[in-house]
Amino acid sequence: MIAQAVTTDIAEVPESSASPEHLADLLASVAADRNRHSFEQLFEHFAPRLKSYMMRLGADSVFAEDLAQETMVKVWHKASLYDRSKAGASVWIFRITGKKVPSRL
Repeated sequence: MIAQAVTTDIAEVPESSASPEHLADLLASVAADRNRHSFEQLFEHFAPRLKSYMMRLGADSVFAEDLAQETMVKVWHKASLYDRSKAGASVWIFRITGKKVPSRL
């Protein structure tokens, strides 16, 4: 699995041209065959956004980074549960984050 630091401040979330369909395809690829390249792309897209979201909820930078990485590990392990007919990849991933945040802040 890919482990890297998420060195993003709240205002530094990178722009992305990834469409919702592309993100769903990446998540499906992770689910189907544990595609590491697809996961890396998901990580690069979502980790800074997750960290920023958690910092807006009150987490400090280090704790927000830990939560973002924990969320992405969960995405890796639970990708097979994703159903694109029920939610977009962003909604599904942020829902995982939402379940972690209130109990930890």
